[in-house]
Formats: sequence, structure tokens, C-alpha cells
Amino acid sequence: MSINVAKGSIGMLGGTFNPVHFGHLRIAEEVRETLGLEKIYFIPSYLPPHKSGEGIAECSHRQKMVSLAIKGNPQFELSTIEIERGGKSYTVDTIDYFRKVYDDKIYLISGIDTFEEFSTWRKVDTILRSCHFVVTSRPGYSRAKLMTVLENTITMAFPEIRFVLEKDAGKISIYTITTSDFKLYCLESTLLEISSTEIRKCLKTGKSVKYLVPEAVEEYIEKNGLYR
Repeated sequence: MSINVAKGSIGMLGGTFNPVHFGHLRIAEEVRETLGLEKIYFIPSYLPPHKSGEGIAECSHRQKMVSLAIKGNPQFELSTIEIERGGKSYTVDTIDYFRKVYDDKIYLISGIDTFEEFSTWRKVDTILRSCHFVVTSRPGYSRAKLMTVLENTITMAFPEIRFVLEKDAGKISIYTITTSDFKLYCLESTLLEISSTEIRKCLKTGKSVKYLVPEAVEEYIEKNGLYR
């Protein structure tokens, strides 16, 4: 089921990408195709606010790996805005940057594991009034559980905010957000049991990461001795 959003709309997929893997790429493609987005921006963070810097490859390496992973796909693009800005990477600042170009045609993409921490993000109330949200399920999450997490995460911190079902279209459910002009899209994505944490563990113990990351990324990691 495809949902046609406003022409010229784009997706923002931020993250540490430590390293980028096929799970990231597949989620981006499914969101782009389902919503009919013009482009997906991959945005590596300089310093993620909710993580320590331990075990995180230098931003130049993470930036290069993303570039290699999306090479050849004209609908995927690398944005270095957070790396160029330096310091802690706050989503609200990045949204503000993209709004200057795309106004209200921004769709912030997040996995459910990341969105569970949404109430701790900087200026949550501003973010909710700045863009649409696309929350993708991860392995082991049903749509019902996904919505429970969303409501517990946001409504618990902001009682005035509710999610009102507008449309249920198979793999995707669309919710109106009270107090906001934007919507929340819950997408059941393909369940790829891949995580950057597990990939780093494999590399540290000398195991293969073939078919977990693009070949060019695997070669780059090997060439630069990352995650050993």
C-alpha cells in the first residue's frame, strides 16, 4: 500500500551509523517507496546526545561508509550538517536547518527503539510542531505494541498530546497528532535482525560481516582496521 504525500517531500534518517548496514538501507527504501518521498537524507551524527563516545568510529569514517553504502542510488543522499556543526547533534536543530529548504514537507524517520527515548529529546514540543514522523517497527514489535510504546513515551510526558487514528492501510497506520498540524505514520517494516552493535561484536571477534553491510562498507572497514 502506497501513500502519496505532498510532492517534493523528503525523509530524514539520522543516526550514528556505526557502521551503516543493510537494515538502515532497507528501512529507508521502504519508507521512501511507501510514502512516495522524493529523497531520503542520511544524516550521521557528530556526537549523539544519548550515547557515550566510546566505541564510536571517527565521524570521517562513518560519513565515508554512508557515502559508500548509498552510492548509485539517486534517491538517497548524504547530509553532513551535523558533522559540520560539531558538538552534540540535536534533532531539533537539524529539522530547523531542513525546514529552511523544505518547509513542512519533512518526514523524520525513526526506529521504535530510538523513539522510546523521544520524551528525553531536546525541545520535544518544538519537534512535534515542526515535521511529520515515520516510526518503523523492529523485530518483535507488533503494531499494537508499537502504538502502546508511542503513547506511553509521549503522552506520559505530555498529557495534552493524543494520537487519533486517521487511516489504517495495511502495513501503515496514519495518526493525527493533537496540538500539531503534522501526522505520525507507523510502518511495519521488513524485519531484518541486524544491528550495528552486533556487527561491531562480529568484527571484534574476527567474524564475517558479509551480507550484513554493503560490500564497499565491508572493504572500507577492513582497509581501515575499524572496530577491532
